[in-house]
Amino acid sequence: MVKIIDKMPQDLTGLRFFRLTVLRKAEKRPKNSYWICRCDCGNSRIVGRPGLINNKTKSCGCLNREITKMRCTTHDMTHSNTYRNWTSMKTRCYNENANRFKHYGGRGIVVCDRWKDSFKNFLEDVGQCPRGYSLERIDNDIGYCKSNCMWIPRADQGKNKKTCVPQELAQIFKRLYYVLKVPASKIAGLFGFHVTTIYNHLNLTKNNFIGKAHD
Repeated sequence: MVKIIDKMPQDLTGLRFFRLTVLRKAEKRPKNSYWICRCDCGNSRIVGRPGLINNKTKSCGCLNREITKMRCTTHDMTHSNTYRNWTSMKTRCYNENANRFKHYGGRGIVVCDRWKDSFKNFLEDVGQCPRGYSLERIDNDIGYCKSNCMWIPRADQGKNKKTCVPQELAQIFKRLYYVLKVPASKIAGLFGFHVTTIYNHLNLTKNNFIGKAHD
């Protein structure tokens, strides 16, 4: 470890270290000298001499809070539906105390690396959440990623469950789609399912079904 040579004067009163201005020496502090500092935000804090001269303490703590907030927010969307969907998605997958964890993280559903720690990447990939919509996975056995997610109306989200469709009905879907060339959207309307449920039982991914001629 490189040792930093202390070339600062013994009396730090009046000196400025990033956001901290030294007011006076603190009383009754052991070992290293400690100093009462005033932060630019108005708060006061007692800081050890090494923390000041080695640039380890730059504020009363407000700087770290601001940096954390900047990392977690994009375009002031903290209170938006898009941001809430992003945080809820991660909660379901990683918070073992969450009500629905057993249906998501508990059975291996995870968030892709690109989205897990970056709301910005999530926003770039799926766009803003339309009013009245929520995030849905196309294939419920696969985790959250760009190729497996889309915004759908909340009223329709509960329909996108593979368990809602008996095997016999899934075979009818396949015959209508592949043999009779009935569009998946029309099949969904006829049987009362969301179109993504139909695609799931046709064993198609999002990339497969976009641009299908008979859709």
